[in-house]
Amino acid sequence: MTGVAVVKYLSFSVLLIITSLVFLSGCLGEVPAGQVSGENTYSAGDSEPPGIFNDTSGDSLSDNDRMDLRYAFMQLNLSVSDGYLTGDNYSVRIIRGTNADIYGNCDSWIVGAVSDGKNVLLKYTLPGWQEEEWPGVLYGGEINTDEIIPSAELFEKNYDLITGITDNSESSHMDIEITSGYYRIFINDRGNLTALKFDSMTGDVV
Repeated sequence: MTGVAVVKYLSFSVLLIITSLVFLSGCLGEVPAGQVSGENTYSAGDSEPPGIFNDTSGDSLSDNDRMDLRYAFMQLNLSVSDGYLTGDNYSVRIIRGTNADIYGNCDSWIVGAVSDGKNVLLKYTLPGWQEEEWPGVLYGGEINTDEIIPSAELFEKNYDLITGITDNSESSHMDIEITSGYYRIFINDRGNLTALKFDSMTGDVV
């Protein structure tokens, strides 16, 4: 996209983002359908050590500064076609969004992909897309981004379930992960940790 400054090498502080969240090992008490209790998303053979988000990265952003997944990928395609990103034919393996609002918009999106035989990390924030080498081994099957339900539609479809947990609290923090055919929404509501799981194509609760 013309005018977007693409930073090809992420700073050390951005790499620290890779070591900061994915903290859920289960939920407290009884859980509704689709809520993952006692599930640890990661194992020794997964793509990276647990942690990728900065819990406070979006605290100073307004809702208008957050981005829907569909818009983020539209900008990715433009960045590639305009030559701002050197990679081509990205094979997406994992997608993560940080600090989501109740409409499924996030203040940043992180993508693990394979391009030209190399594992790459792509990050989208307001300035645009940045690309760096993926720090570690990247597992998982390819995600067809044309087939997954956009985050905004997923949140709209499951609005009552999600807001029933967050209670529209300003202190709630939500992150999103898409991998292996599923959406996962991680919610931290004043220390109460919850994970919700959905089919990545239909948005149905699993």
